[in-house]
Amino acid sequence: MKLAVLCLMLAASGAFAADVVGKWTGNAVVKTPEGETRRMPVEFVFRNEAGQLRGVAASAEEQRRVAMSDVRLEEDKLFFVVRDERVTLRFEGTVSGDSLDGKGDGSTEDGAFSASFTLKRAQ
Repeated sequence: MKLAVLCLMLAASGAFAADVVGKWTGNAVVKTPEGETRRMPVEFVFRNEAGQLRGVAASAEEQRRVAMSDVRLEEDKLFFVVRDERVTLRFEGTVSGDSLDGKGDGSTEDGAFSASFTLKRAQ
């Protein structure tokens, strides 16, 4: 009986965790270091590699793809870092079904910036 209850609890706990694997597309609204606001299309792609969540962030406008690091999903909260020679961004968002909304704070050689993100799961 205890084993059946334990199995039921484990199954239920996994049922409430969000699933982010796949392609997400949408927009970022970026407040630049100069104080300007820019809207730009973005794409996130997540995959599960042997139990480890991995991802890539892409910007068609800037024609760039950058690997994510420290990707983690805690229930419906998603966290990751994007870092390359030009930019560092720390992202925190919420997954709700086929929607991913979040915010990020980062820096470039020009200074600090902030961004909000709204993405949908690509079909």
